[in-house]
Amino acid sequence: ADMPLREKLRRAYDVILGRQEALPWLTHKGYALFQEFLEGNPYDTRVTVIGERAFGFRRFNRPNDFRASGSGKIDYTPDEIAPEFIRLAFDTARRLRSQSCAIDGLWRGSQPVVGEVTYTYTSWAVHECPGYWDENLDWHAGNLWPEEAQAQDFIARLENRYDVT
Repeated sequence: ADMPLREKLRRAYDVILGRQEALPWLTHKGYALFQEFLEGNPYDTRVTVIGERAFGFRRFNRPNDFRASGSGKIDYTPDEIAPEFIRLAFDTARRLRSQSCAIDGLWRGSQPVVGEVTYTYTSWAVHECPGYWDENLDWHAGNLWPEEAQAQDFIARLENRYDVT
């Protein structure tokens, strides 16, 4: 059954104020998550998918550490991004039915794997990419803010939905 708009807004307001859980059916205790350590990765490859665009860069590990996130050592050279990670990012976004998400790609031997998926990413890091790949892995040069790409996609969907040209 459809909930009236007024009720939806009241519930959203209660969630924002902390009076109600956003997802009360989720268990928030009594479990642990573990991530496999993949040896021999001096960097991870962050690929952010926004619609039909993939922005990529490599993040190198901190000295004497296996973590790349937050190191500040970023390489934006497009030729250094393995196409396997671009395909993997598009596939992950498609499977999640997500218009916008980022993966951290790592190697398990010769197999590309997803170490992490996030829908929150740093805008400036994506903007620093010198361009993006489309789903055919064709390169499109030029910086683009993620928010701008999202707005372009939103407007295109509206135009297609209402057949506005």
